[in-house]
Amino acid sequence: LRVNGFVVETKALAFPTVLPQKSAEVDGASILQALAHHNIQQLISDGDSEIHLDFSASILGATLGATSERVEVASDQITLSTQGKKKSKLPYPKHLILCQNNDKGRLVKAEPDSMSLTANGFTISLVDGSFIYQSVTDSTKPIVSSLQPNLFRAGTDNDGVKQLGDQFFDKSKPLGLWLTLGLDCTTLEDLDVTLSSKKINFSGDAMDFPSFVTKARIFGHPGRRKYEGITLAEKLEDSSTSSVKLGKWEQQVTMVGNGSVYVEITLDLEESLRDLPRVGLQFTSPCMGKACFFLRMD
Repeated sequence: LRVNGFVVETKALAFPTVLPQKSAEVDGASILQALAHHNIQQLISDGDSEIHLDFSASILGATLGATSERVEVASDQITLSTQGKKKSKLPYPKHLILCQNNDKGRLVKAEPDSMSLTANGFTISLVDGSFIYQSVTDSTKPIVSSLQPNLFRAGTDNDGVKQLGDQFFDKSKPLGLWLTLGLDCTTLEDLDVTLSSKKINFSGDAMDFPSFVTKARIFGHPGRRKYEGITLAEKLEDSSTSSVKLGKWEQQVTMVGNGSVYVEITLDLEESLRDLPRVGLQFTSPCMGKACFFLRMD
């Protein structure tokens, strides 16, 4: 079952023997159950999603005198819905939002050793102070990964892009200071990860769900990134500047029963960092052309 190109559920049936046959039976009950679970009827009514059922038949390669890998011999696709009523295409996680209340009691599996949470076909794994959020059935393309602090932006003439290489500390042109602090290249170090829990409200009901809390220090690395043609940056590359402590990072990642993920970030920056070009977050989402976000900034 695919929603907007993403696999949301799969099921395999084994045939006892390989015989010439014109048709094969499909487990209709499991298909109907999957359609109900993912609120497919609601998505079809909304008319803003592409929904398909993909079928394929495969046999073991050994049957063909090859290896034991499976070889696909037939396939077909049934279209349940295309974008019709609306021009905008909402992102794939919409079906998670629709079934949130129905799935509030589903089990979330916490694995402290591998630092991962799994529920409803989705998993989130802690990696280098950040996390990777992906579908269990398609682990090749994470939905979200590499969440990091972002304290930098592209420089302008007013920031000092055209300054000479000896004007690092011109207060009227802050680009030199930003570069010497390494704001353009930050890392999370001295990690401490603990298993915890958090109460999440569903229609007035507060429930405890497992979460991971990551604490780390934020460091800037001056001169690590190259900017050809920017005199300040080119001169900084030739100097042996050490890493700069910028502050502290605390991240709590909580997964609920339907596979949705709640992320809370606290940035505690050094008091000396008075003039910052940006205080924000950045992440990678390689499998989405579009995405929607529900953010609250305190």
